[in-house]
Amino acid sequence: MPPSLRLIAVLLLAFMLGGCSLLRLGDDASAGETRDFMTRQELSEGYSLLYSSAGSLRHADKGLYLKVESDALDRVVTDIAAYGAELRGEMERIERDYPAVEINLEPLPEMEQRRRTSARNERLKQFAPLIGLSGPVFERELLLTLSGVLNQTRYLTRALAEGEPEASLSEAMVIQERHIERLYERVVTLLETQHFR
Repeated sequence: MPPSLRLIAVLLLAFMLGGCSLLRLGDDASAGETRDFMTRQELSEGYSLLYSSAGSLRHADKGLYLKVESDALDRVVTDIAAYGAELRGEMERIERDYPAVEINLEPLPEMEQRRRTSARNERLKQFAPLIGLSGPVFERELLLTLSGVLNQTRYLTRALAEGEPEASLSEAMVIQERHIERLYERVVTLLETQHFR
């Protein structure tokens, strides 16, 4: 290979490798220094979903009316309902204190709304007093339902905390995630000890 072609090949190779190296360094550096923040609209959609979940959780104890259940179930479900009411109040406070936050949006597509309505109506039939499930089957189904709602809600709060550029709101979501995590663990423990031995 003539020296001039060899020089061009070496320069081309150095340029290509250098470019790749710079690209990697830039990506690594930016990944360590910046967070992937969401838009205010995306965050408000997330806060609206969280507000809706809080509304569902605050009614968790309604399934206990006219049912005979264990004391352990009664305690955890009562605590979940109290927390749901607390979280709902906290979301309303956040909306008041941070005018850019909206909690009453309907971010879900129509089909997802219908799917959720259908699933909710089916659960209401299962948990209805007198005609719905009872005994251990009722308890297990209620705990499974609550574990699903709590699990989805804790990941939602985590996503909000990670995507929120406002430090105080991000911290508020971290705190909520911890509360939900504790309730979720109680539900899972009850399921494992009482229903999946």
